[in-house]
Amino acid sequence: MEGIWSKPFGVSVTGLSHKRRGIDCEDAFTTQVSADGNWIALCVSDGAGQAKFGGESSKIISNEFSKRLINIAEKINKSGTGSWINDAILESVIEIRKILQSTAGNNDLSEYSATLVACLIGSIGGISVHIGDGAVLAGKIDETDINQLTLDSEYFLSAPENQEYANQTYFITDQKWIKHIRIQTFPKADWFMLATDGGCALALNRYLKPNPNFIIPLFESLIRSTDNDSEIILQTLVEDPNFEKLTDDDKTILILMSGHLKNFSDHQLKLSESQVNLDDLTHNNFDESASIVNKKQSKIGLITQYLTRMRSMPNWLIFIQLILLLIIVTWQFVIIIEG
Repeated sequence: MEGIWSKPFGVSVTGLSHKRRGIDCEDAFTTQVSADGNWIALCVSDGAGQAKFGGESSKIISNEFSKRLINIAEKINKSGTGSWINDAILESVIEIRKILQSTAGNNDLSEYSATLVACLIGSIGGISVHIGDGAVLAGKIDETDINQLTLDSEYFLSAPENQEYANQTYFITDQKWIKHIRIQTFPKADWFMLATDGGCALALNRYLKPNPNFIIPLFESLIRSTDNDSEIILQTLVEDPNFEKLTDDDKTILILMSGHLKNFSDHQLKLSESQVNLDDLTHNNFDESASIVNKKQSKIGLITQYLTRMRSMPNWLIFIQLILLLIIVTWQFVIIIEG
């Protein structure tokens, strides 16, 4: 695919929560190109914050899985596509888990928890592989007007998967990982973006559509600059204070663009009308909506934790707590009525 794609590029930026504690970024990303130049593997991984070796694990996962995707690409060249690809992907995950177990010195991988977001891209489409949060975004461009270019006329998304509430997800190291691995095929696209959950806070809006405040200025700058400046442009935008306050998590974004996008440097870029919501058109409104969502998720998380604890309480203690809760709710209701 020499000449079809620009060189893939990405950044990993340490989140504010890690900066305050003097912890390095625990995200990682890797790119690999097949020997014949016809396939590109992209992989990002997010080491879990509660895992002691999450950062080390994310590096192993991104490096090893991207290598195995290229091995699969070489087999596709020889044997063609088929159901064997799914088997090969599952075998690759098993092999990486064995590497992590060898690194840990035992079968307990709880201190090596990390996500997996990856894709193998060929000239007519490819495959995404996903465990946990983070996302794969891809889009096909459409010259809708003489001087207008729609970035997402055909939009592909492998969406984040969370557990009961937003700050819990699934990992390649989980015992039941096979229940949460998602393997999808996608058609030919003009650009791809892989992101950890911190990167998703910038790249996606709350409807899991491309965030115009981030995507539009990013691509406008990228198509009007040289490939050598791409990483600097991405880094600058990811570290923009308007976006940094959306999340205090580590942020990784990895991008692959079609080389012919540079031909549209004089065009006005836009997203599909169905993707844009009025309250996403300013940073302030987006920040406010993100803040509201985060507060709701925090409350839901506290309630979930409380209910989980109640399961382990003796029946008599649960009964007393429910009586107290009923008294508090009744008291609040009386105050509202009398007020």
